[in-house]
Amino acid sequence: MENKKCPCGSGDSFYDCCDRFISGDLLPETALDLMKSRYSAYAMKEVNYIFETTHPSVQHLTSLENIKDWANETTLLKLEIIAEKENIVEFKATYKDLKGGEHVHHERSNFHFDNNKWYYVDGNYYD
Repeated sequence: MENKKCPCGSGDSFYDCCDRFISGDLLPETALDLMKSRYSAYAMKEVNYIFETTHPSVQHLTSLENIKDWANETTLLKLEIIAEKENIVEFKATYKDLKGGEHVHHERSNFHFDNNKWYYVDGNYYD
């Protein structure tokens, strides 16, 4: 696993990049770190990490099952960071669905730093 490139596109190994956050060894220091690690978690089907890094105030809007279903129905191909500032990250994620169709998910995500930890709160989606 140490030699596999990280899905986030950093060029580093998964082990040296996002896995350190997903495994719980370290906490993401920025909203961008959290966003990239959540992308990698989707790619690696680490659904518990996705749920746990969703802010508790909005966790009721999703479920582990919904997260798992989406992760299993998609293959993430590429992450492109469009813009970032303290608590906002705009990105495009290219993925394939089960039928082989290629899509781009364009989102401006909002993050919140609470109790020394970054959380995903919500996002605005674009076509």
